[in-house]
Amino acid sequence: AVPDGSLILGTREKDVFSLWYMGYVEMPERNIIVIAAPLMQFDWYIKSLRRLYPKNIPELTSSDLHESMNLIVEHNQDDPKVFFTFSNRTLRKSLDLKQVGPVYEATIK
Repeated sequence: AVPDGSLILGTREKDVFSLWYMGYVEMPERNIIVIAAPLMQFDWYIKSLRRLYPKNIPELTSSDLHESMNLIVEHNQDDPKVFFTFSNRTLRKSLDLKQVGPVYEATIK
């Protein structure tokens, strides 16, 4: 449901592990970047994301998870597209989330 090169942020293990499997094993040529949002609270994970995807992951200095997710969307607002496997009220305050199949396409309001 997402274009090649997209970023997908997920929260549930079932979503994240399935997407990792698809991205690394089944369809690596699609270059989908899967981010486990709950792990973004750890510096080691952010450093790993920045090392793997330096063009897509900005410097994240805030400990606020939603602020960090907003920065990722803002940083990638032109290309590639950013999607979430979930939607909540806090995200909808600062992002436009348009449902596209089973995911939500995010853009800055």
